[in-house]
Amino acid sequence: MLSKIVFTFLLSGISLFAQFTYPLAPEVWSKPEKLLPDSLAQLPYSPFSLTSTGDTLLYGFQYVYFIYKDSAGNWQGPKMLSPLYGIPNYSPDYPVLTPDKKTLYFTDLRSFKMYKCRFNDSTGVWGTPEVFYDNGFNVNPYWYCINFLNDSTMFVVGEERTRLARMVNGKWFPNYEYPNPGFGLSWIHGSWLFNTGMRAYFSSSGSNTFNRQLYIRYIYDTVSTSAETKILNISTESDSLFLSGQYKGREETFPYLTPDRKKMIFIANYDSVFKYYVSRLIIDENGDSVLTGTKEESSAEYPKEIKFYQNYPNPFNPETTLSFRLPNEMSISLKIYSIDGSEIRTLAKGRYPAGYHTVRVSGFPASGIYIASLITESGIYSQKILHIK
Repeated sequence: MLSKIVFTFLLSGISLFAQFTYPLAPEVWSKPEKLLPDSLAQLPYSPFSLTSTGDTLLYGFQYVYFIYKDSAGNWQGPKMLSPLYGIPNYSPDYPVLTPDKKTLYFTDLRSFKMYKCRFNDSTGVWGTPEVFYDNGFNVNPYWYCINFLNDSTMFVVGEERTRLARMVNGKWFPNYEYPNPGFGLSWIHGSWLFNTGMRAYFSSSGSNTFNRQLYIRYIYDTVSTSAETKILNISTESDSLFLSGQYKGREETFPYLTPDRKKMIFIANYDSVFKYYVSRLIIDENGDSVLTGTKEESSAEYPKEIKFYQNYPNPFNPETTLSFRLPNEMSISLKIYSIDGSEIRTLAKGRYPAGYHTVRVSGFPASGIYIASLITESGIYSQKILHIK
């Protein structure tokens, strides 16, 4: 009977695993957590941006609104950005602040032209929005500001093509189709470009799946358009559940990162309602640990109990990632067992600090179901994992 179950799982796993057209990215992100308390959880599902410090989130919904973190680290709002609420002719979308927070750019959904609005230091209020006409902007519609790479480089969409706009002598020039003429980046469901210009995070639908998920594009050469697209490796239970056919229709959209690329906020419908989620970079593309238990957010975002997450991907071949989170420093061991209980190997052992931890594992002797067990001072936590060849 067991062999029949294993065989059934294997057939199912092979079929589902073959759906992916892109490999898994080497960088590893933490399991998404709800960003906001329930009192703010029902903010509109629309494109948004973060300030350079990551403590203010802006979005457009009839007017420009923002939520912000107070001195205690709690999110407050939403509030309307004055005086834009006094101008009823605009329906703003994609509101983005410059790194110095002195100029706001947004797209009017009625004309699909980009506007800019400057903050007046002497009066302490925002000036009247005006159409942005620097050197080719808004000659034709469909212009959006996505994010700033630095003070003098803006990632934009112009006439439905991704571009880099550069400032020269106080004027913006959007003449650099990026990464190369005829080879733009996906942006319809959200996109964000790292300050080097060599990493783009975006949302897109898979060619053979019903869900919309997050990807990363590694851009190696803007001359020959050498690039590689991979599925973003987020340690999320919903990803694993989707692989077993339970999350068709799942959506992850509008990824927006802090400038240091250590924290990402995006919109997802994990519990059938679109909400804001936050994920943190655990391991970068070089295999170096980034998040090692530093508590950069309020304690409400970190559980007080041990968490052992489903491996990702699952099913897998040849490699998968196990991740767990500890509320405080403790001794642990992470082991792999066969389905009959025989120990296969020990993956990790020793004292680990509080925070997120991940372990990559490969080299399984045969296809089949295995048991991954996290053995701690507080108990044993286990997950079934499926290896296919």
